[in-house]
Amino acid sequence: MNDMIRRVQITGGSTFIVSLPKEWVKNVGLTPGSEVLIDILPDYSLRIAPLHRRSRRDIRVKEIEVSQDNVDTAIIEILSAYLAGYGIIKIRYKDISYDTLARIIDKVRSKAIGLEILDEKSNELTLYSIVDTSLLTITEALEKMANTTRSMLEDVERILKRYDEKILKSIIERDDVVDKLFLLITRQLNQLLLGELSPSNIGLVALPEALYMIISVKSIERIADHAVQISKNILKNNGRFLLPDQIIELFSKTKDLYIDTIKGLKSLNKKYANKVVTLSKELEKLEEKIRQNLINPLGFPEAYLVLDNIRRIKAYSLDIAESVINIITIREYAHT
Repeated sequence: MNDMIRRVQITGGSTFIVSLPKEWVKNVGLTPGSEVLIDILPDYSLRIAPLHRRSRRDIRVKEIEVSQDNVDTAIIEILSAYLAGYGIIKIRYKDISYDTLARIIDKVRSKAIGLEILDEKSNELTLYSIVDTSLLTITEALEKMANTTRSMLEDVERILKRYDEKILKSIIERDDVVDKLFLLITRQLNQLLLGELSPSNIGLVALPEALYMIISVKSIERIADHAVQISKNILKNNGRFLLPDQIIELFSKTKDLYIDTIKGLKSLNKKYANKVVTLSKELEKLEEKIRQNLINPLGFPEAYLVLDNIRRIKAYSLDIAESVINIITIREYAHT
């Protein structure tokens, strides 16, 4: 449909009105008395949608066939439907046992918040997304995700000094919480980019922030993964090796670097982001010095595994800091 120009008129001395295109009104089924939803976008343009159509978006249905041929990719397909914003996911299955399907569904539900089985028939199972994204904005979900990852890193620091199997297993379990929040935020960002949510609905100011937000949440998710990798490695060895004090010190400083990064992300304060950029260079030099001083590297492979994970945590923290600076710059640009 081509752009149209409408003249603004005033009625009653104070009410501004503009007529809607007749073709659009007919196509969306508006009648006298119908209600429309008007969103004010960050660039001060307006988005108008029929209220009844907006409500139908919440119940879009995705049908997925699961058979012996796609058992391995079924989890990816179901999670993709969840991320796209589908409210109902119907799963039809054949040539597989119910136990196999149950394992697929359990795996999906361990990764996604609010997916529940509310209908079940012969050879068909229906998942409903019952999470209300308006009750948990991106900034709130991000804070929970960041705090969970912080607690994982703090516990890794603790077990590097003193082995504790319960703490190690707890770190690994908490990674599921981080994954769930990551997928929830990704779902919200997808809905934003599809035009089903406005930035203000999910705690953002401008649409381009979505790009740097996904970089940030993915980086936090990967940092949590590296905390798990360190924990699994220590658990596998039953704590039978002790790391040099220099590596434990490097991990502690890298954990503190992450904490400063998250402070910058929560407050959108360049002070923290700039501090992270400076400190990351210092940690890089410290890591190089530790690697050079390690004696008998072939007899101490665990130290190098931990060092590699520390390096990744530092790199992802730096990615978040750069995203913070980019978000701040976008907001400054939007207000000029």
